[in-house]
Amino acid sequence: MFPPEVFTAITQYELHLRYYLQSLRSTLYPYAFHTVGSSMAVRADVYCKEGGMNRRQAGEDFYFIQKFAQRGNFSECNTTCVRPSPRSSDRVPFGTGRAVSQLLEGTESLTTYHPEPFRMLRTLFEGLDEMYEEEDSIPGLTSLLSDFLKTQSFSAALAEIRSNSASLPAFRKRFWRWFSMFRIMKFLHFARERGYKDIPVEEAAMHFLKLKKTEPPEQTLEQLLLKFRELDCSASCP
Repeated sequence: MFPPEVFTAITQYELHLRYYLQSLRSTLYPYAFHTVGSSMAVRADVYCKEGGMNRRQAGEDFYFIQKFAQRGNFSECNTTCVRPSPRSSDRVPFGTGRAVSQLLEGTESLTTYHPEPFRMLRTLFEGLDEMYEEEDSIPGLTSLLSDFLKTQSFSAALAEIRSNSASLPAFRKRFWRWFSMFRIMKFLHFARERGYKDIPVEEAAMHFLKLKKTEPPEQTLEQLLLKFRELDCSASCP
């Protein structure tokens, strides 16, 4: 058994993971899945076709899942449960073990991404089908997101995607291959550097629930986590 402070730490970290996933899905990004390596499985033949998993010291599961999700026929199974160990670890620079270790060292509360950048992304992604037809600038974008898109040569990328797409479905597929979860992560970090600092995970989770007009629990960290587990489990296993 682990001491109570370990369970408090892992509860905060799990809430962060689930808040991030739900926020990502709220942008309309279609390949939003948990990227916890200990709770994923793929077929051996597809694993071989994708060249296996890379040898990064950290984040290898993040890149791995993104490759497979964009192939299609990838989904969640919510009829079973995997429980990763909450033990602390300094083996890699980030992830579950590292987060637990840092919280046990004295950090008062885990922080997570500010909610506002996710809303900015939704404004962009809601106009995806119009991007296929229109050459003009996208209305409603914040200056922050516009600045980020410039750093990513978005206009040139969009023109290239259009020129190589014979249909709207083909355009969507190419667009999401370019605007991957990794690029979304880059925008979140860009926004953080420009004023949208991370906030306590409980505050972020409550804000998300209020935006969804879901009556947020008033009491404990554990109750918030249970609410986000319910949101995650709304997707059924095929």
